[in-house]
Amino acid sequence: MERVQDYLKERLPEGSGDYLPESITLFADLEVTEADLQSFLGGLVDYFPKELATRAERSQRFMELGLFDESEIRQFLTDHRHAQRWIIYYSTTGGLGEYKKDAFSAKADAGVVPCFRMQNHGVAWRTNCSDANLIWLATSRRPGEGWDWDSDIGHESSHAAFAPVPLFTLPAEELTPSNGLTSVRTMEGLSPKHLASICYLCCELSVVAVRGERRDTDTGLPVLQTSEELPALLALCHDLMPALGFDRALEAFNNVNGVVDCNADEMFKIGSPAMRFTQSAWPQFGKFTVPDVDWFRAIPFWTEYGASVAQ
Repeated sequence: MERVQDYLKERLPEGSGDYLPESITLFADLEVTEADLQSFLGGLVDYFPKELATRAERSQRFMELGLFDESEIRQFLTDHRHAQRWIIYYSTTGGLGEYKKDAFSAKADAGVVPCFRMQNHGVAWRTNCSDANLIWLATSRRPGEGWDWDSDIGHESSHAAFAPVPLFTLPAEELTPSNGLTSVRTMEGLSPKHLASICYLCCELSVVAVRGERRDTDTGLPVLQTSEELPALLALCHDLMPALGFDRALEAFNNVNGVVDCNADEMFKIGSPAMRFTQSAWPQFGKFTVPDVDWFRAIPFWTEYGASVAQ
C-alpha cells in the first residue's frame, strides 16, 4: 500500500501529518490477509495520537528549560522528515531476513542491513548517480512475535521523522570492544568506527529524549557496551563539537549519579545537544563513509538556534 502517510493524515487530528515521516510505505507478504492489514492500519490510527501528544508535551519541557524555543523545537521535529523514507514490512514470520556481512557494500546496487541490536529494524539503500544514496528505514516485527507498538512504531517513526539512522553505523561485526568509546583517550585516537558510534548514539539519544524512553541499561539511556560509555560519549562529543553544549550534558549526567530518569530535567539537558548534532549531521547519514574528525570539528555554533543554546 502506497502513501500510508496520506491514510494517516486523513484520520488523525489536524496537523499530525507535520510530525510524521514524509514517506511511509507498507509492504506485506502475499500470505498476509487483507483483514490483518486493515487491523494493522487501524492500530496505527489508534496509536499515533498518544505518541504525538507525548512528543508535544516533552517539546514543551524543552522550551520551559530554555533549551529550545517554540520555532526551534518545531524545526527540529519537522525540517528533515524527508531524509529517511519509512518502510514497514508486514511479513508472515517477522524480521528482515538473515544478516549477511557481504550485504553491506558500496559496490552493491541495493541492500538492507538489519540493526545489530534489533534485527527486525534496519536501513535499506539504493545507490544513485550522486555521492549520497537513497535510504529507507526498514521496520518489521520480531520473528515469531506480534507488533511491539512502542518499539516498532513509536521508536521507528521517530527515527524516520527527525533522527535518521546512519547507513554507516549498522554492520554488527564492526562493533567490538576495541571500538568502544571508553577505549579512547584523546581525539587523535578516534577511529571511523568510534565516530560511527558517536553518530548512532546521538541519534538514539535524540529519540529517547523526545519520546521519554527508558532503556534497560545501567544508565537508563542508550549505550553500546558499558555504562561508562555514556559519559565517555558526552566528553568526546564536547571535545569534537564544543559549541553544541555537550559539556552541560555531561554535568547533568554527573548530577544524577549515573542513572537518568527519562522524565527528569537532566534527560532533556542530555538530549538537547545530541538533537542539535543530529540536525546538523543528517545529510551525511545516507553514505557508506563515516565523516572524519575534521568534519565534526567544523560544525559551527548552531546559528538557527540562536541565543537560546548559548546560555
